[in-house]
Amino acid sequence: MPTSSDRDQGEISHVEFRSLGATGLKVSVLSFGTMSFVGKQQSVIGTIELPEARRLVDRCLDAGVNLFDTLDVYASGESERVLGEALKGRRDRLCWNLKRA
Repeated sequence: MPTSSDRDQGEISHVEFRSLGATGLKVSVLSFGTMSFVGKQQSVIGTIELPEARRLVDRCLDAGVNLFDTLDVYASGESERVLGEALKGRRDRLCWNLKRA
């Protein structure tokens, strides 16, 4: 997990981290919600497809955010797929807050 003093790019994060219970994991106090990640689905919530999702996830990680929030019913599950693709190869750097409806 990245911390404010241990960043991949040597940058200092201005995001605050907290311990996640007794797990030893440090998670950012800010999380990024993915309800608007819809892939090719039509949605009144949002229209963010994979290229834009990657850009947003990159910005979050660059800022130090390592907690992403998703739910299995967002865009009929498409939100989780898009988030997974956007995070490919970097999943060891973050926590997911997965919920089930």
